[in-house]
Amino acid sequence: MLDNTCVPSLGPLRGYLFPNYDRDLTLGFHEVVDANENWDINKLYLVFSFEILPHVLGVKPPSSDYGDDRCVWRWDIMHKFQVGIAYGKLAVASWGATDPFWKVIWTLPIPRRGSPPDRWIRLNTDATIDTYTSLGSIGGVFRSSAGDWIIGFHKSIGITTPLQAKLWAIYIGLQLAWTHGFDLLQIQSNSLQAIKLLNEANLDRDLFPLVRAISSLCCRSWYTEFL
Repeated sequence: MLDNTCVPSLGPLRGYLFPNYDRDLTLGFHEVVDANENWDINKLYLVFSFEILPHVLGVKPPSSDYGDDRCVWRWDIMHKFQVGIAYGKLAVASWGATDPFWKVIWTLPIPRRGSPPDRWIRLNTDATIDTYTSLGSIGGVFRSSAGDWIIGFHKSIGITTPLQAKLWAIYIGLQLAWTHGFDLLQIQSNSLQAIKLLNEANLDRDLFPLVRAISSLCCRSWYTEFL
């Protein structure tokens, strides 16, 4: 785990150990992940310095259920290598830019949110990112086919990107839906990019751990569809 780059904003985690820890320490993901495959915050506090924990918490822990680890291109929002972006990263120093990194501004229209078909339940999700801290906040609401509110949720997550936050909202919403036994579920998000990723999901080739986690949930014994 300590030499893994699963947290792209940090790189290898070995450099963030508490000073009193042996730098040659071997630490597996299973040692800091709980039985529900979520980060065990108490154990993370014992190993890493406090300021990096929001970065770690914003990333889905690896799981053997989602297939083998994959190499990804950290400078593309879809994690796919592109020659144009690689050239830009190499040439940026010659531009005299003080900050070579850029942020994607989301200006996607919010779809109209009506009621689901008879007997179905609809999950509407959303997420926001704080401009200054990059800390994410997610939420969602479940409504019946009559449009009545059933339950809702809200959760703060770690430092993340807009797309990852949208995926987190869907993932947490699906976990909640499964717990409540909703067997006919529509999922609606205002992120067209997230929905496109999920509609084209493939456990054997997807680069996003959250996409693989969501796909794994959707393969259970229920009916789900993304809008």
